[in-house]
Parts: sequence; C-alpha cells; structure tokens
Amino acid sequence: KATVSVLNWSCRRGLPPCCGIAVSQLLPLILAPLLTSLVTMHAGEAEPKLLVFGAGYTGARVLMHMRHAGFQCAATVRSEASAARVQAELGWTDVEVHFISEEMTAEDRRRVLAGVTHVLSTAPPSEGGDPMVRLFRDELLVCKGTLQWIGYLSATSVYGDHEGAAVDETSELRAKGPRAVARLAAEQDWLNLDLPVRVLRLPGIYGPGRGSLSMARQGNARRIDKPNHTFSRIHVDDIVRAVAQSIRRPWVEGVVNVGDDYPCAGHEPVAEACRLLEIPPPPLIPWAEAEAGMSRMLKSFYADNKMIANKKMHEALGVRLRYPTYKEGLSAALHEELRLARLGLPYDFPARPVWCIMVDHGSSAPASTLALRDVCRHVEREVPGMTVLPASMRFSDAVPPAALEGERAELLPEVLQRLLAGDPKARVCIVPFSVTVSLATGEVVTAAQQRYPDAAIRVGRGVGAADETDSRLAEAFAHLIDGMVDPRPDKVLLVDHGSPREATNAAHARLATQLSTLVAQPVVACSMEAHRPTPTHPLLAAALADSRGVVALAKVFMLPGTHAGPGGDLDRIVADAVNARPALRVVSTPLIGLTPCGVGLLADEARRLQSLAVMQAQL
Repeated sequence: KATVSVLNWSCRRGLPPCCGIAVSQLLPLILAPLLTSLVTMHAGEAEPKLLVFGAGYTGARVLMHMRHAGFQCAATVRSEASAARVQAELGWTDVEVHFISEEMTAEDRRRVLAGVTHVLSTAPPSEGGDPMVRLFRDELLVCKGTLQWIGYLSATSVYGDHEGAAVDETSELRAKGPRAVARLAAEQDWLNLDLPVRVLRLPGIYGPGRGSLSMARQGNARRIDKPNHTFSRIHVDDIVRAVAQSIRRPWVEGVVNVGDDYPCAGHEPVAEACRLLEIPPPPLIPWAEAEAGMSRMLKSFYADNKMIANKKMHEALGVRLRYPTYKEGLSAALHEELRLARLGLPYDFPARPVWCIMVDHGSSAPASTLALRDVCRHVEREVPGMTVLPASMRFSDAVPPAALEGERAELLPEVLQRLLAGDPKARVCIVPFSVTVSLATGEVVTAAQQRYPDAAIRVGRGVGAADETDSRLAEAFAHLIDGMVDPRPDKVLLVDHGSPREATNAAHARLATQLSTLVAQPVVACSMEAHRPTPTHPLLAAALADSRGVVALAKVFMLPGTHAGPGGDLDRIVADAVNARPALRVVSTPLIGLTPCGVGLLADEARRLQSLAVMQAQL
C-alpha cells in the first residue's frame, strides 16, 4: 500500500519517482512495477470468474459489467421465478445460473464455487447472520488459495444515529433496529472468515425503476420536512463502479462507504423527480404531522440521521462517480427508463448497454491517458445511458500502470475483443478523439466485425467537420483566439501533427479556411512535422521563422503528450523560434480536446451514434 501511494504521489506531481523521497522508500518504488507485473501474470494464468450471490437489481448490473470486463460470470437464485428473470435479463451472455437452497449437498456447493476467483454477495441478511456464509462457509474456506477477492454489499444503517454528523469507516457502529442489527451481524460473519473480504456499505439505492422517480410516477411519493435531517444515496451504476474498482485495487482492505457527494434532505430528490416527470410535487408535510401516520418501518428509516463520508471511496478506491448528486442521477435514470419503454421493457430491466469507445492515437506520456479518461467521464455524464471507455491505437499500453493510478491503459483491439467476447451482439460506438478517422481504426473495426458478424459497430466522425458546412471546430478556435489576444494577432497559425494522408490534410486546410473567415484575417495551415511540406502548408518552424509581432498558435492537438504536452515538441519549436527572434511573441491555444467546446463536440458525436444504435434496437 505504501509503495502504490508514494509512487502515485510522485507521478501526479510530474516528479521522478526518487525525487523528494527518503532512501528507505526507494526499494518499494523499484519493486512497484515488478509487483504490478507479477499480479498481472498471476491473474492472467486463468480467466477470472465472478460469482454473485443474489442476481437482483444491483447484482445483475454487476454481472453485466464484469462480463464485459473479461470475467466469466455465475449467479445464484433461490426460485424458478428468479431464474426466469435472470435468464431474461442476462440470457444473451454466457452467465451460469445456479439454484441454491438449504438442502444443497456439499457436492452441489462445490459445483457452485468451481473455478471461482471472485465472489460478490448482495444477499440480504437473515435472522442470526448471513445466509450465504452459513451455507457456503466450509466450501469458501477450502477455496482460500484461489479466491482473490470477496465483496459484501452491506448498508450504512449499521452506523445508526449520529445526530446529523458525518460518519466514515472508523465511526462507532450504533445499529439499533432489527434490520440494522442483522446487517451488522452479516458483516461480521464475512469479516470473520480468514479470506480477502471487502465490505462496501451502501446508503439508499436508486436508478431506473427505483427510487424517487418510481414513487412519484406511482403517486406514492411524500415530501417530509424534518429539519436538519439528511440522507445519503447512491445510483446503482456507481455501485457497479465501486465494485469494479475494489476488484481492480485489492490492496484497499476492510470497509468502504459508497455514497454520492451530496447528502441532503429526503424531500429534495422527490421535488426533482416531479420536475423531470412534469407533474406537481406533493405538498411538504411537517415532521410532527407526518410522524403520526407513519409505519414502524418508516419511522425507523427516519430515526437515523447521519451524513456518509466517501473520502476513502474517492481516494483509496479511485472511484469517480458518474452521478455525484441526485440531479445527474435522476436525469440519467429517466433517460434510461424512456429508452427501455421504447423497447417494451420494464423500467428496472438491465438492458444491453450501448458502449462508446473513445479512441486517441496514443502516447507514451501518462498525462495523455489520464486526460483521455477524464474526458470520457465528462462525455459519459453528458450522454445518459451510454458507458464511455477510453482506448488508444498504440503506445499507451506500454505506460507502467503505477503511473496511471494503478490501472493499465488498453488499446482499441483489446477493448473491442473484451466487449464482444462478453456479448457477441453488442452495440458499440467508436468516437475518434481526433480531427479525422485514422485508417488503423477502420482496419481494427473491420477485423472485429468479421469475427463477430452479429455485433453492431459504428465508427463516428472526427471532430474536424461533418461536412463543408460544419464549422463548429473552427468556431471553437476563433473563440479561444479572441479571448487570448486583444485586439487581434499579427498572424494566425493552425498547426497539426502532420500526415501523409490526403484526407487529413484536406480537413486541415478546410479548417484553416473556416477559421480565416471567422477571425477575418489569413490563417496559415502548418504542421509540426510532415512528409511533404509545401509553400502553402509549411512546417511550424518555417512558419514561425517567417513571422513577426504577435502570433496566435491554434493547436489542432487533442491531448497532452510528447508532442503537445508541457515541454513537448511544440513548446521546443516555439522556444527556438522566440530565442532566434526576440521580438516574436507566440500565444498558444489550450489543447482543444480538453476545452468545454471540444468535449461538447465529442459528446454530440457520441449522442448521435447512440440514437442510431437505439433506433436499430427498436427495429
């Protein structure tokens, strides 16, 4: 744990691993990449297999996600009705479904755990402890050598009442009601096993078909005003993220609170749900009046007052919430419910997702991959109902995972193979994180489509321009230039990397023409490096040598890396030119892929591809 913490600290600050670190810590830093490799080698010996005890609302979504992450998956059910539901929800994947009961033989239980490397229990507690531990204790202990991770989804009710104070994983457990006491006993049953158990404590769960939207639609929602009383909550998709991160970071031990970033009064999400559904909200009822007519169970729900602190979830597990507050979560849930309704499915159905892979050219600089991941998270929030994954065409997979917050970068062929192996009929949208679509991207997609003919793979357009009339990227550059130089620069250079492809050079020239019209002065299209520079398309060094005064440098680069990052090739070329011509001043635009406009263009393209995928599903 110290090794990873220190190395990540150093990488985040752009320092060499040894800088500012005591000599006693050098050995762990040297060993970190080796340990990462050993873990990867060990995990690669056999395909990991996840068993979920209880494939209900949350469990089914975890199974779906982890199957696409390359896991074999298995689930347990207790009835024919549950088996039918799981088969309907997950029948398009190769998920094993096992019946379990108290009458199972030891051989039956061993069969359920055969080949399992990871276990997640979502089963509720029973009187006297956890039913899964009671049933499978001996078989779980026999598998100690092969079980790499066990997760138990508990509840924050074990904290009891803290009079509105924030509670973290070290806070006193004051469980009082029978359900909270049973939940705490179940936790202890799991933690007392001599196995790698992780406990994720969850507040109220909501999502498509669950929570305030469902209650408001059915007319069961109430807005109760209990002063200074707060609730925490979590969207089901963010639970899935927390589970996946816990599996990725097995060194994070013990208990982790999994809640969103905005604990608030219970009546706030109800009002927002009604606003989204365009129905009048129920009246706000004073606590004294509401309490008089409450059931015992509902009273116990309001008896506990606390705010769930999620610092460990963010910092140790590295979870970045897709829905940090109920506002983003309810909007996304409603979007998903409407999509399911168009497909004739119930609101809480874990339908086959629409995947989006955002692909950049790739870089050996860790900052490029980390920035790509951040943009994917932003686009994911902008496009409800779509899961956005980062991928590169080359180079990035060679970056040590320790420099990438412990998570290895993946190339496009690997990500596509993983998704399509989990669901050969998957709907995958590929958004190029570039001005144009590379030939290599098309070749990878063609190979994947041939191997999985039933898959629906769509490749989007680059952010350059959909056609001659699409000037959104040029407008973004014009806006950036107007904000940098007042009143106007003496010269505008539009620089890209340089390419032998005619399509790429034509898109660059078209962008320069559009930008010239918008800024009302000539724009010179140039390249950092090129195979065939021309008088009308020179290299950047030559264009700068022929410049004077203030030059606005519009960089057609999406992400930081060895070329466009701080101290990279572009900075070096500019520094050489300014040193040679002291009167020259160069003002550069930020990387367009990291600006709100650039992210907006990517989100628009993802949204367009998602609509096409949904239309095909309806047909």
